[in-house]
Amino acid sequence: MMAKLFRRAAFTAVVMVFGYFNSVSAQDLIISELMAVNNGTIEDEDGNTPDWIELFNAGNSTQNLSGYYLSDDPLVPEKWRFPSVSIAPGGFLVVFASDKDRRDAGSELHTNFKLSSSGEFLGLFASDGETIVDQIAPFPELIAGFSYGISQNARQIGLVGSEVPARALVPTNGNLGMTWMEPGFDDS
Repeated sequence: MMAKLFRRAAFTAVVMVFGYFNSVSAQDLIISELMAVNNGTIEDEDGNTPDWIELFNAGNSTQNLSGYYLSDDPLVPEKWRFPSVSIAPGGFLVVFASDKDRRDAGSELHTNFKLSSSGEFLGLFASDGETIVDQIAPFPELIAGFSYGISQNARQIGLVGSEVPARALVPTNGNLGMTWMEPGFDDS
């Protein structure tokens, strides 16, 4: 059991350390977290547990998202358009990636696409439909119940003591998949 928990903690740490987030605009809006396989962590108003995307306003002023876009396809940046909703400074907004296509500013927001658990592009585009405000390109393969995001209040946690023997493996390809997280994984 401890080995499984350790592997999950290590996976989360690796995802957060090696995540690739690229902000190419002066905007203060950030795709701060996402979940591609929501297995009960957050329910929508229908009682379903769809994928979700969290945006964060890192700026000092309220940001109105009216006319901004979310897309899981860099070739189709205008895939899903935001209604007139705002995020306060230091605030968050959750948008469900459910394929339900709901844009009522007074209700929960739902994109017209879902996220792929095998990893893909996710971008926030400005109202011109071309300028990338923030992107994750691509996010990695995800497992059920685990989100992917940037740390807002990072702190260092030592997983292995300085005098404890340990081994590390840096894969050169994706052949291991998620097998390294299984209790019986042969780390030789």
